[in-house]
Formats: sequence, structure tokens, C-alpha cells
Amino acid sequence: MRIAFFGTPEPAARVLDALVQARYGVCGVVTQPDKPAGRHQRLTPPPVKCRALAADLPVLQPATVRTPEVLAQLKEWMPDVAVVVAYGKIIPPAMLAAGFPFVNLHFSLLPAYRGAAPVQRALLDGVQETGVTVQYLAEELDAGDIIAQAPVRVQDDDTAESLMDRCVTVGIPVLLEVLPEIVCGTAPRTPQNHAAATLAPKMTKEDAIVRWNVPARAVHNRVRACNPWPGACASLRGQALKIWRTRVADDVQPSGPPGTIIPARARFLVAAQPGTVELLELQPPGKPRMTAAAYLAGHTLPPAFDP
Repeated sequence: MRIAFFGTPEPAARVLDALVQARYGVCGVVTQPDKPAGRHQRLTPPPVKCRALAADLPVLQPATVRTPEVLAQLKEWMPDVAVVVAYGKIIPPAMLAAGFPFVNLHFSLLPAYRGAAPVQRALLDGVQETGVTVQYLAEELDAGDIIAQAPVRVQDDDTAESLMDRCVTVGIPVLLEVLPEIVCGTAPRTPQNHAAATLAPKMTKEDAIVRWNVPARAVHNRVRACNPWPGACASLRGQALKIWRTRVADDVQPSGPPGTIIPARARFLVAAQPGTVELLELQPPGKPRMTAAAYLAGHTLPPAFDP
């Protein structure tokens, strides 16, 4: 088996690691170009590139895959199958017609949550179950026939990071199991119910803004979905306070309008509509993350968050 691998972030790097460790014959890797990162904006390679170089695999980092040169290089590798995991760019029709199948490990139970942020959007919606899908790539985003799926339970304290980690853990053996069938042409093809499709567009900084005039559970879900990026925030005394962890405080009845800070000993409680949210981990501007207790020890709270 010869596999061309397309992927960029850490979850994709974990899948690449599994393919290499299983001796599944990765013949080349396509990932996104190095990008500036961190406070000093140093040019940083994506995790998939680092793992590929460590495994002594050929690496291609095109600005776009829509060129004859990229397609020629891909054909030169002579793969039996191309595996795509969170690559971050659309595979063009000319490449899909290159003569070998393209399959994708997607982190939802398709047709739910087609798009770039299936794990974050699932958390934002407060679902109790999501999952993973191995699918054939099609020209329409995440609309290809389904090969295999597996469910993943969503826990109340999950963040986008922890849920993605569990989805990768569940998805790797599903992918490894079906790859031989894909190469042999015996893998199942189940068309998706396109009428039931939902979308999961990339998260934005606007999605991170916490508004208190929604149920406490919705605030909690937003905080989870935005951890670790873009990081939920709310304005307090004119400054953006990052909110990293919360819980729904069913034991406290809200008092006052949404955004009111409810007096409590050693607890940071905020009225929602309805319900109460307890803030557990915060980050003031220019400071490291801290527990709510540590924040309260050094700050006197105003009556409410800014409107």
C-alpha cells in the first residue's frame, strides 16, 4: 500500500504518526506552508511537516494545490490512495480525477457538521454525541459517500481540544481498518442524506464574544467551543476578560438582569437568561490564565459585566 497524506495541524499529525507506525507505506506528505506564529511571529512549520521530516518522508508545501506541478509530483509518488485529514484547503477536481481514490477522516457523523470546525460547532450546539466519518472526497465539501463511521460521546466538561483529541483517538483505528478495503476497491459506499446536512464553518473571533442574555447552558457551550481558540471573552470594566472554563451553577438562582455578578464567597457567578454561570478559569489582559479564586483574591468585582 502506498499512501499520499494531506494534513496540517496536530490532529492530522497524530493520524500520520499512526499510519507510519502501522507501516502503511506513506510515500509522500502534502501540508500547508510554514507560517508566522507566536509573539515574535517566527516562521513555524506545521505539525504534519515536523512529523513527516522525522519519519524521513518527502514533504510538499504548496501555496495552492491547483497547479499542474503539484499534480505531477503527486502522480510521481504513485499512491494507491490519498488520505486527507484537516488539510485546510479544497482538493480540486483535477486532483480527485488523478486515478486513485481520495478519502477523508472527518470529525463528525456526516452529513452533520460539514465544514472546517465540526468539533467546535458541535460543542457550540450542545450536542451529546458526535463522531468520526471516513468518506470518499467529492467536489462538494464533505459530501462524499460514507465508508465507515463511529460515535463519540460528548462530556459536559469537554473543550474543543479534549473532544478533538478523543475524536482522533476513535478515528485512527476506523481509518486503519478500512484502508486495505479502499485500496482493494471493496470498501462500502453509502451516499449521504444531503437534505439532512448541517454546516460547520470556521470559528471567528466574533463567535468568541460571550453574551449573557442567553441560557446559562448556551454560555457554557460557547466557552467550551472556543477553548483553545479563539478563546471566549466578555467585557469587564472596559477590558476583554478571557473565559476559559465555566460550569452551569444549578445551585444558584440568578438575581438581576443578564450579566449581573452575583455576590458569593470565593465564587465568580454571573446571571444569564435564564440560569447562572460560574466562571472557573479566567485570563485578564496581559496576564496568564488563573483560577477564578485567584482572580477574586486580587480584584474587586463591579456589579455587572459591561453591556
